[in-house]
Amino acid sequence: MHLSTEVKEYVQMRMSRARSLWLRTMQRDKYFRIVAEVWVDGYCLNDRLLELGCVLPYDGGTKKSWEELINPALAKKITESVDKAIK
Repeated sequence: MHLSTEVKEYVQMRMSRARSLWLRTMQRDKYFRIVAEVWVDGYCLNDRLLELGCVLPYDGGTKKSWEELINPALAKKITESVDKAIK
């Protein structure tokens, strides 16, 4: 399974089991997309995905290509973190 699919399934699972779901600090980015903190049952899903290594912080500047950021060892670590979090 592709790494992005695993992360997507993790997010879907957390949100589908949520008792409460809140969007906080909603705003538009420079491309007019909605950006928000997603809070699920009292914790910030954004922060959890950062902790698991599933996403990278972005400050609005020029982004790097995935090839520069993700190597096979990191991809394996992320997959293991997501698998552990799902269980």
